[in-house]
Amino acid sequence: MSKEIKTSKETVGYVFNQMEFIIPSYQRPYVWSKDNVNQLLDDTFSAMQEKPENEYFLGSCVSINKENSRQHHLLDGQQRITTLFLIFVVLRDIATDDKLRNKVSGIVFQPEDTFEEGKSSISRISYETKENIKDLINKLAKIQNYSSLESLKKYESENDTSIKNILEAINTIRDFFDGKDLESYLKFLLNKVCLICVSTEELDDAFRLFTVLNSRGIPLTPSDLLKAENLREIPSKEQLSFARKWEDMEKDLPFVDLLNYLRTILIKDKAKESLFNEFQKIIYTEKKILKRGEETFEFIKNYADIYEKLFIEKTKNYEIDNLIQLMSLGLSHNEWIPSVLYYYERFQNNSFLEFLTYLDNKLSSMWICGVTPSKRLTATYKILDSIEKADSFESVIDDKGVFKIDIETTINRLNENYVYYTPYSKYTLLKLDYLHSENTQEISYPKIISMEHILPKTPNENSQWYKDFSPEQMESLTHKLGNLILLSGRKNSKLGNKDYQDKKDNYFNKKIEVYHNSTRVMQNNQWTPVEIEKNQEHCINLLKKHYNKNN
Repeated sequence: MSKEIKTSKETVGYVFNQMEFIIPSYQRPYVWSKDNVNQLLDDTFSAMQEKPENEYFLGSCVSINKENSRQHHLLDGQQRITTLFLIFVVLRDIATDDKLRNKVSGIVFQPEDTFEEGKSSISRISYETKENIKDLINKLAKIQNYSSLESLKKYESENDTSIKNILEAINTIRDFFDGKDLESYLKFLLNKVCLICVSTEELDDAFRLFTVLNSRGIPLTPSDLLKAENLREIPSKEQLSFARKWEDMEKDLPFVDLLNYLRTILIKDKAKESLFNEFQKIIYTEKKILKRGEETFEFIKNYADIYEKLFIEKTKNYEIDNLIQLMSLGLSHNEWIPSVLYYYERFQNNSFLEFLTYLDNKLSSMWICGVTPSKRLTATYKILDSIEKADSFESVIDDKGVFKIDIETTINRLNENYVYYTPYSKYTLLKLDYLHSENTQEISYPKIISMEHILPKTPNENSQWYKDFSPEQMESLTHKLGNLILLSGRKNSKLGNKDYQDKKDNYFNKKIEVYHNSTRVMQNNQWTPVEIEKNQEHCINLLKKHYNKNN
């Protein structure tokens, strides 16, 4: 049975004199930006100037507080409490009045009383997290003038979100207080600025409040909520270890995207609620696919390792790596990624390239044919279902029902006169590039990839183009697939309108070196309707042969 939930309105002075705050290991980093810190300072300072006798409500904090002790394990309000702590640190270090400095020093850190038993040293805030953050917070609390820029330089090289934001917050607060009345502000902050403090002894109650009352400040992400939900099922002595594993995954991967991919693998249906609610209601409760706690951690970690191997570290099988890169760069959606992760989790490298080829062909064909996103999603759910039911990788590869495509419509669309203006034009050129590559090494594409017409869209009327092409041929051939190539970097319309030989010598050769198909095309000595039609036929036949693998 839940114990009493205590709620009270307290001044900042009471909170920082009577409570000690512990930031649990499962909490998110300190993420407040310069704007967030300035907002708190501006709001409280303006309130002091406009209505100094009125109370100012700053927000709420939710904590676990057992047996009415001074220690509060903070679940919500971390960003505000940490920022208030940093404000007191800066006030202490820039104060010229001894009384003000001594007052704030006692708020930030209470040294041990050697004459009275039970009066051990108290740091007002501490982090159950990585040692470098604990070290910084402890020194900020204990060492006066530690917030000077010189003293903090050793931490500037730390690649840690909390540390970077804490250092920026300190500088922001120092700048804000320049020339301001510190004594008046401190009195107002301690006596008139209030927090609603909610505490309970029960972890379950605290976590429920944690998810509901976080409406002010930085909203919790699905990752924050899932981490908290699962850490409460982990024995307390192991929570720090699991929290750090979770933080490492968040730092190294597009983690919320990964959680959404895993939701798709588990549920195989469209999302109807938020990611966190679907884990709560469907995955944990209705279908009972996973158990909270260690099982969920291990499940996510397993797929995080797979994602890292396939998308970050790469497999070093260049056919696979280059095909994944093609799909990542070219497809307009990420609905294919859950199927890739799920297949690899079940069957590893067994026919993995063949599976990727079928999957890419299936989804790109549907896209080219104009199939709606909803129907494309349904197709991916069928593929996931096929992987789940398969007793071997052969069963998935041989399931032509889920991979069959409409070859005729696909090829007809790619053969149309205005492919350049379609959303799949760049993808198709990347696919041709992949198909012309021997895949003996990883294709390293530049950040900017452009499509270029060889026969320009608007050639000069006195150019060779008007001698080689009739107006009707220009109309029908300019935007066809056979007249398009990929370039590195941005297009240059002036150079792009030059005659073929000038473009080839002065423009293309500098920008096509990484593109196998572009290099092949630009081997031609001239570019007339004959060359375009010949290249069109070559490209269409190659694509048709490749797409036919699915059928």
